[in-house]
Amino acid sequence: LTLDESIRIAVLNNAGLQAAYEDYGVARAELVSAGLLENPVLSGSVVFENSSSQAWELEVVEAFLSVLTLPLRRAVARDELEQARLDILSASLDVAMDTRRAFLHYEADREAFALLTQSLAAEEASWDLAQRMRGAGNITLVQLAESQSRMEEARLSFGAAELDLEASRERVNRLMGLWGRAAQWEAASTLSEQIEPLDPDVDYEREAIVNSLDLARSWLDIQLAARRAGLHNVEEVFPDFEVGAKFESVEPESGDREWEVGPAFAVSIPIFNQGQAARAMGKASVRRQWNLYTGTAVEVRSAARAAAYQVRVAGDMAVYERDVSVPLANHMVDQALLEYNAMLIGPEALLRVKQAALRTEMAYVQALLEYWLARTDLDQILMGRLVIRAPEDRPDIIGANVQRASRHGGDEH
Repeated sequence: LTLDESIRIAVLNNAGLQAAYEDYGVARAELVSAGLLENPVLSGSVVFENSSSQAWELEVVEAFLSVLTLPLRRAVARDELEQARLDILSASLDVAMDTRRAFLHYEADREAFALLTQSLAAEEASWDLAQRMRGAGNITLVQLAESQSRMEEARLSFGAAELDLEASRERVNRLMGLWGRAAQWEAASTLSEQIEPLDPDVDYEREAIVNSLDLARSWLDIQLAARRAGLHNVEEVFPDFEVGAKFESVEPESGDREWEVGPAFAVSIPIFNQGQAARAMGKASVRRQWNLYTGTAVEVRSAARAAAYQVRVAGDMAVYERDVSVPLANHMVDQALLEYNAMLIGPEALLRVKQAALRTEMAYVQALLEYWLARTDLDQILMGRLVIRAPEDRPDIIGANVQRASRHGGDEH
């Protein structure tokens, strides 16, 4: 399974996203409903004046206010349909990018797990050597205990990394909507080492504003608030406005029944409620949505700048780890091996240098993950979806963090 394939599967198979698609069908049905008039109301009565005479009254009325507000209600429904379309686009983009992040985490956790497997093997070899050296009387009990402690810590780190690897894999499965045999996939790729610098000629802030789905959704909220304010204002002033026809007939004691027909209407008189509250609420609602729109624009601009900066910094750090730290660590291993072959250092010292190199490679994996996550954030923002991360919201590889903590603690000691 590749990264791109996992994204395609998630977009097509994620159950939550499929449910969001149905919201669009609901909005379309509401648009059809908004274009229909209300059903007329038929009422009638029969009055028995005496045993041989009855008075009949029939009345058919239509809520005329619904006729007057029909264009406005259809406009509101069209805006709500467009909102539903934007919501589906946003949800699809969120699922795609969340899957991309989850798969990147899985790739990084898999590489970290492989490195910790090597680290555990090295510590177990060191522990075996320490036992043999203790048997020969070449090291003290304290040195033996220190070797065992390092080996047990490596086992704990290995277990934590294994747990984190399974957790990140299951997150990918959840996003893709897979279970059972379909969830038994194997990743066909590792974290790409291709660090692409940002194009200096691209205005990322402007591109984010132009493509922003969040801003488009917020602008529709302003329009809807204005339309609803006008609709509510009319309904508050004239809540009852009905017109129709009235039929009345009195059956005489002798002769044929004759019907009398005339217009009928009912309208509320706006004496006490003249819509002042509705107008005030409508204006406040529009102002509120405008402020939210302005705030969203500020957030999109800030997020685009921050994401672009994060990509630059994370890319530089990953390149430094790749081109400087890792080669230097490997060079130290080579030199330590030469000294070991010349019997200038012992096997324990050689293992310590190798462990340091493994930690450097772990740091490089972490730097790569941070770069690709930052790149994903920037891509998502440029495609129209706002991403804001708190400073403490960092990518996490449990094994790498345990190893780093151990190294720092050892340095301080």
